[in-house]
Order: sequence, then C-alpha cells, then structure tokens
Amino acid sequence: MSDGLVLLIMAGGAGTRFWPWSTDSLPKQFLQFVGQRSLLQETYERSRGLCPVENILVLTHENYRTLVAEQLPELKPEQILCEPSRRDTAAAVAYGALSVQKLYGNPVTVLLTSDHWIETVEQYQQAIREVAWGAANSQALYTLGIRPTYPATGYGYLQLGEHLNSERPLPHRKLMQFREKPARQVAEGYISSGNYLWNSGMFAWQTDVILEQFYRHLPAHLTTLRPAVEGRTSLADAFSKLEKISIDFAILEKAPDVRCVVPDFEWSDLGGWLALQPFLQDVGDQNYGRGQVYSYEGQRNLVVCEDPEETVALLGVSDLVVVRVGKKTLVVPKSRTEEIKQLLATMPAEELK
Repeated sequence: MSDGLVLLIMAGGAGTRFWPWSTDSLPKQFLQFVGQRSLLQETYERSRGLCPVENILVLTHENYRTLVAEQLPELKPEQILCEPSRRDTAAAVAYGALSVQKLYGNPVTVLLTSDHWIETVEQYQQAIREVAWGAANSQALYTLGIRPTYPATGYGYLQLGEHLNSERPLPHRKLMQFREKPARQVAEGYISSGNYLWNSGMFAWQTDVILEQFYRHLPAHLTTLRPAVEGRTSLADAFSKLEKISIDFAILEKAPDVRCVVPDFEWSDLGGWLALQPFLQDVGDQNYGRGQVYSYEGQRNLVVCEDPEETVALLGVSDLVVVRVGKKTLVVPKSRTEEIKQLLATMPAEELK
C-alpha cells in the first residue's frame, strides 16, 4: 500500500482467560501459544509488507513498553504508544487516533488485534488492503467480518445489509447493526439465517472520519485526551477522567455508515483455553494436549503444559481443562472456562502476576 496507510496494533490486554500461562506481567499477546513467535510478533510479521515499518504503531499498556520493544526491536520508541491505565476500547481508539493525526496527518488507519490466529499471510494482506481501500474511498467505518462456523456465544455479531462494490475481489457489505455476545439460542438463529458474521475486532477508517464520530458521540474523550497527546497535560490524569466504554457501544453502533469486508482466511480470536484444541496433539479418546499427556478411561480432556517435557496423567475424568505453568495449576470443567475471571477475582494479586 502507499505511505498513506498506518497500522495500529492493539496490544494492551491482560489475557486473564489464559491464566495461569497468561498473567498480568506477561499476558497472552507476548506468549508463544502457536509456533515459535509470540502472537504479537506473528501479527507484526504478517502485517509488515502492507506499509513502511515507520507507519506501524503498537498501542499497549505502560507496563508492557519494554516487552514490546524487546519483541519488536525494529520499532522506534515513538512508535510504541502506551496507555497509563485501562479505560476500555473507546479510550484506546481515541488515544490512537489522536496520536496518528499528530504523527501522520489524515491517513487511513487499520486497527489490528495482536492476539488472534490467522492462517495465511496472503489472504490476510488481501483483506487488509480491501478494508483500507474501502475506508480511503468513502466516509465509512470499515471492519472485517468473519464467516461463523458455529453458534459462538463469546463473539459479537454483525448483521449484514446490502452488497457494495461488487467489482472488488472480496465481498463488501453494508452493516445493519452490531449485536453483542448472544445467548446460545439467539446465536443459533443468527447462524441459520446466514445474515450474520462474527465481529473480528479489526477496523479501518480515515483518521479524520473516526475523530469526527468521536466529536459527535463521545466528545469528552477528545477534549480530555488531545491536550495530553500534544504534551500540554498529563496523559495519566487524562486517562483517569475517561468514561469506561467500548468502541462498539460508543461509536460503531451510532455511526451512520459502517461497512465490512468478508475475508477468506481461517481465523480464531484464541479467546480461551478451548480455542487451543486445534493446535494441540491428539492423544486419543478425544483428549488433546501439550506435554507428555496420558489418559485412562477419560475423554474430551484438554491438557496444556508450558514445559513440553512435563507429564500429566488422568484417570477416570472427562471434560476437564488442566493447565500446568511453573508452580501454578488450573483444573476446570470445560463447561466453566468462561468463569476463570471470577475465580481470579477471589485470589491474591501476587498469584496473578
């Protein structure tokens, strides 16, 4: 793409659903869940051919500045933007957009996730070029919509509207509305209708366009953050004053023109332990594991050892997730993995580091 494209990689999450491997001091995006590189490094490597390296920014938490610099040594210090505190995704996007405007003017910005798995670089880059083209040639906010493969209750959904730009290599669709994480029965209805996609969390827009939407729908974020981005006030003080709200609720559900591109690549948000099953070894009886895993009269278990030489043996148990990392062990029924965050809330802070 031209020098007018900026990639903003979001890498500030805490990754609590992957405790005890992912911790507050070393969260999911910095770990080697799949392959020999961290998820952040994988995102960077598959994206770097889309624009000059100096047009790639990483938006992370202040605690992870050093981790980003170590894992992506090609980036200059000014390419690592750091939030002093977490105030949800609207704050992150507003801070990113104001920083992009300050550094580059009004480019098309593609907002990328740092902790997802995507199958092929070529198809990924084609999809990013398409959302960038769409954003450059309209006043719309663009996203990537993923074709659902099962009635997931942990994803947001996109309701599709009319077809657009039929001459383009990938489908472009108008979006009717965003739907938050649905109940199982509702998700099944979405799938059967064939008119819904998963929300990937990846977006594209002209910088001035997204800032205009903030001025319309969440102006306090810009009036609070702009002086800090310009160096006139404290960024920490500015963030402390921001309302906690997601970009979906604050902007995308209210914007007049939101569109999507439907890519061809295989995708997973790696949202929890169950999402790792396709990347683990089949050890028989529908048990999957990383490490030396043995099971007798047990089925459908998932075992993950940080140390691939570690041994875990299961006798007469089924449908469990077992995770071993250092001196920490997690054992949870597969049906309750979404409750890990509630478990962590009962534990001392030092156990979460």
